[in-house]
Amino acid sequence: MAMSNLPRDLLEEVLSRVPVKSIAAVRSTCKNWNSLTYGQSFTKKLYGKTMATKEKEFLVVMTMDLEVYLMRVNLHGIHKDDNNVKSSIMQKAKLIRLNDDRVRVDDICKVFHCDGLLLCITIGIRLVVCNPYCGQTRCIKTRRDYHITDNYALGHEKMKNSPLRNYKILVFHDKSFLPKFLGNTYWFAREMYIHGPRIDLHLPFHSRCVDTVTLASVREEQLAVLFQDSKTLILEVWITTKIEPNAVSWSSKVFLEVNMSPLTGFQFNRSFGSFFIVEEKNVVVVPIKGGHFKRNLAYIIGKDEYFKEVDLGVPSSYIYFSPHVCSYVPSLVQIKKDAQVMLQHHNVSAEKHHEFCASL
Repeated sequence: MAMSNLPRDLLEEVLSRVPVKSIAAVRSTCKNWNSLTYGQSFTKKLYGKTMATKEKEFLVVMTMDLEVYLMRVNLHGIHKDDNNVKSSIMQKAKLIRLNDDRVRVDDICKVFHCDGLLLCITIGIRLVVCNPYCGQTRCIKTRRDYHITDNYALGHEKMKNSPLRNYKILVFHDKSFLPKFLGNTYWFAREMYIHGPRIDLHLPFHSRCVDTVTLASVREEQLAVLFQDSKTLILEVWITTKIEPNAVSWSSKVFLEVNMSPLTGFQFNRSFGSFFIVEEKNVVVVPIKGGHFKRNLAYIIGKDEYFKEVDLGVPSSYIYFSPHVCSYVPSLVQIKKDAQVMLQHHNVSAEKHHEFCASL
């Protein structure tokens, strides 16, 4: 029996076994397959098989050389005396390439994740929201220009008497990375001038403006913070035990403490850094641009001076931006085609930011 004559359920089952990176080729085969692969039933099967990878593997999204990749991470087979760690962090697929006939966008420098949606910021400061698993993309038109150092957050609120969610894009004039945790956005700030109400969630250490402080989410259940002293180069990673909109508590013991001076001899990026942790292995993974910006690297750092370097590849061109990583869980969120965009102004801590509301 020809593939084209297979029942829809069986055809979905067969095509869902195709690697994610080959889905684009499947869609270009014929109109029937293209339509099928955009359906929710197929996406559920593909999503299930993608997440049902080898035990103890997980997925992250990494922005690298102005493109976005889905990376497979499995650190459970590594050992201190084993230098073969290359396979511990592997590229699974190029997740997004936004240069089709509808949306011509290249050079993605920042990505923010929420509910399986990715907010992509380009070198030309264009805002694009997409769901790569559903193949949906939408440009967000803005009424003003932004700066490359601005940061963004993507979140939502439920609409009354409607299954739709109202998604909002917040623009922050701040250089710190903004991790997502259960729909809330967090960032590291230093007090300069206070205007209006605010809620401070204190950190488990004291830092100076020259130190490295970076936040990340842990399974979208907790927050983690990476702190590195600029003088001693000692690195600390702390994890929350409880976090609420107006209160936070940190573990009484540091998750990881390592003197990076004999290992790297330099300080991690103060403003644009990122990381993720693997709790079971007590390690932290920090992607960087190394070798005078000639290589993309990931440092795996653990207790008892455990330190390994994973080569992520040679940049396609001389690009300043370091690799940036965030957690990612695919979803079936559908982007509403006729979404309206509004512009609102707010003052937060004496600085303006702009809020774009889009029904997705």
